Amino acid sequence: MDGVQQKPTSSSEKLKWQANAAMDKGHYTLAIELFSYALKQVPKYAPYLTNRALCYYHLNDPEKVLKDASASIQANPQLVDGYFYRGKALEMLNRKQEAIDCYRNCCQLQPNQKKYEDALRECLRTSPSSSKANRTVDQIASHNVVCDVCRCYPIVGIRYKCSMCDYYNLCPNCLNSNPNQKEHKDTHPLTQIKQTQQFSQVLSNLLRSEARALRETADKQQQMDNEGQVQTNVLGGKRANLPPGRLRGGGGGCCYSDRDSFNKCYRCLGTW
Repeated sequence: MDGVQQKPTSSSEKLKWQANAAMDKGHYTLAIELFSYALKQVPKYAPYLTNRALCYYHLNDPEKVLKDASASIQANPQLVDGYFYRGKALEMLNRKQEAIDCYRNCCQLQPNQKKYEDALRECLRTSPSSSKANRTVDQIASHNVVCDVCRCYPIVGIRYKCSMCDYYNLCPNCLNSNPNQKEHKDTHPLTQIKQTQQFSQVLSNLLRSEARALRETADKQQQMDNEGQVQTNVLGGKRANLPPGRLRGGGGGCCYSDRDSFNKCYRCLGTW
């Protein structure tokens, strides 16, 4: 890579605008020609290379996508599109592990971009080396919290939560600094949280358990109510001439009998 980044010229930018217009209309072959003319004026200009790589990608030509994307990375290692289209080309060539490495570079350069995280997750999902993929996916988990040092949001990768402070979190980049601020001390233990699902899963399980308990209680009550509709009360050897269910309007229980179930309703209190 040259020490000084090349800059586009006015004529090369005009060619780029024409190429972009051709791309918008789906004329990818014409766009490739226009980007090629622009690259003759500004050789190894990374944005032109990645744009041409995108055109080759639409034409399903992974070898040329890979060539332009690799040249873009060599010209400007900080341009994320170079790694992205290199990853796409490697996926098309069924070189999944190399593609995973490219997408990981994308997530490191721009950690808050869902586009790159989704590409990495999908590549991991279809990768044959599932064990290594499972280890890698932990590094791209997205946590819906703010880092209390650098203020990045969301935290991507492993989240470090203070075990003693309710709302203190660190991203992987700020773990080593871990300054004393607010009520947090650098001596406080930190808990590693790799997957955001672990909290949502616990909450979901609790809600399901509570709903299940409420349903079981309601079912038991309904069963008792149904049984009350088909039985009649037998009160102390006399059948009460009352609707089935509990004693209505008061009643009395025997004080001498050891039978707890010997009771009379108000209609039968005067009889024996």
